Amino acid sequence: MIIKEEWLNYIKDNELKYLVIKLEEFLASLSEEETHVLLYLLDKYGNYRESLGKPRGNEYYLVNKDDVPHLKTKEEFFEAVGYKVK
Repeated sequence: MIIKEEWLNYIKDNELKYLVIKLEEFLASLSEEETHVLLYLLDKYGNYRESLGKPRGNEYYLVNKDDVPHLKTKEEFFEAVGYKVK
């Protein structure tokens, strides 16, 4: 099995949808060459999204669970912010 298949299976098996990375820390971990590769891949992804008629990127609200330790589940968080799950 190739690495892409393994990754896709892992994502499906674990019901994952997004990859969230703290950019400042991530960029600090990369060399200059790796940063160029990252920018190339992000541009390639943006072009792919545009080819599908979508905007190059999306905007999301992200909450670190460490910042709201009193909310134990996503349902508690949704209730706290008044979000109705569809």
